[in-house]
Amino acid sequence: NLMSPPSPSSSAIDDDSIDEAELATDVTSFKSLLKSLGGHPDKKIINSLTMLCEDYNTSPSASSQLYNLIRTSLLNSSTPSAHKLPLIYLLDSMLHNADDV
Repeated sequence: NLMSPPSPSSSAIDDDSIDEAELATDVTSFKSLLKSLGGHPDKKIINSLTMLCEDYNTSPSASSQLYNLIRTSLLNSSTPSAHKLPLIYLLDSMLHNADDV
């Protein structure tokens, strides 16, 4: 459901072990990669974004930040329609490839 944040799972990084500086860097990278995805579903970019999500799949706060970036882009009326399909491909990749996302 796009309206609710992801639930925590059982591997990778949890909230207690997060390096806030590293998370900030990864969130910035995630934003940049999302922006570069644009209207083209580039497999390398989608794989990179999926791996970043997988790194934080056990951290509710970190995964919520990443989730909200995708959600905001999908629901924002100023996001061109052509840019939304690659975001759906990203969600599909996350669901198929990232453990316990």
